[in-house]
Amino acid sequence: MPKIAIISQQDKGVLIDVGGCSTLQEVTQQLISTLQISSEFWAGMNIDLNLGELKLSETEVSQILSIAAEVGIKPHQIFASNAATKEALATHKVLVGTGRPMTLAVGPLATEPLEPAATHAQPDSGNIRDAAGAVPAPAATEVHTASNNDANATCTASGAAVEPDASSTAPAPPAILYLRQTLRSGQSVSHQGHLIIIGDVNPGAEVRADGDITVWGALRGVAHAGLNGNTCAEIRALRLEPIQLRIAHAIARSPDRPHKTTQSRTGPETARVINGTIRITANNPD
Repeated sequence: MPKIAIISQQDKGVLIDVGGCSTLQEVTQQLISTLQISSEFWAGMNIDLNLGELKLSETEVSQILSIAAEVGIKPHQIFASNAATKEALATHKVLVGTGRPMTLAVGPLATEPLEPAATHAQPDSGNIRDAAGAVPAPAATEVHTASNNDANATCTASGAAVEPDASSTAPAPPAILYLRQTLRSGQSVSHQGHLIIIGDVNPGAEVRADGDITVWGALRGVAHAGLNGNTCAEIRALRLEPIQLRIAHAIARSPDRPHKTTQSRTGPETARVINGTIRITANNPD
C-alpha cells in the first residue's frame, strides 16, 4: 500500500489517502511534499481525507488540518476507522466520513519481475520498438513499422474504440487531472480520466488512469493506463524508463539490462497497444 494516494473520480471528487502511513511523522511528511509543492493546484478544491487506522489526538489532528489550511484546503470530510481519532475530529468540528472512502483502482500493479521479451525492434524497423516483457508477446522475428496515425486509426478523441464505419457522435472526453509535482517512492495517483503529471514519476511511485497518462518528465515508476479496459489509452513521457507499464490488460516490464537500441534513444516516447502488445513509439517532430 502506498504511503499517500491521490484518488480522483468524476462523480466523487478527490480523496487524499494517507492510510498507508504508520506514524504522524510519515503523514506530515507525505502531506507537505504532496500539497505544498503544488499548492496552487489544491487551493479551493473540494478534498476528502482518509486517515485509515491511525490513532491521533486532538493536537495531532490540528497539525494535519494546519498543513491542509496552509495551501487553502479545508477537507470536506475526513474518514477514520479509529475511535479516538474520530473523537478528535469531532472536537475540531470536522465532518467524519461515513461508509467506505474511495480506493485505488481494482487490479494492483504487480512489481515482481516478468520474463523479458526475446527481441527488440532493430534500428531500421521504423519508429516502433518492443516494450520488454509485453504480454502476450509477438513472435521473435515479428517487427512492427506502424506509424503513429496507424496505431490510433480506430480510436476516437475520447479514447474509445469504434468500428471503422461508426457514424454515431463520439462520447464526451473524460476529465483531466493536472498535477504539477514529482512523485516519489510510496506515492500514488489514480484518476478516472486522463492524467497529466508535470514532473517525474520516480521508482516506487505509481500512476493509474482510465484514460491516457502523460508525464512531462521522466517516467521511472509504474504506470497503468486504460484501467477500464480501454486498449486505445496511451502512456507518454519525455523519458520513458518505467519499471512496469500496463495498458488495459497488456503488461510490459523494462529489462534488467537495457538493450543497446533503447539506451541510445532520447526524447519523448509513447507506449500504446498494437496487435495486443505494448509497443513504444518515438515522437519524432516530422
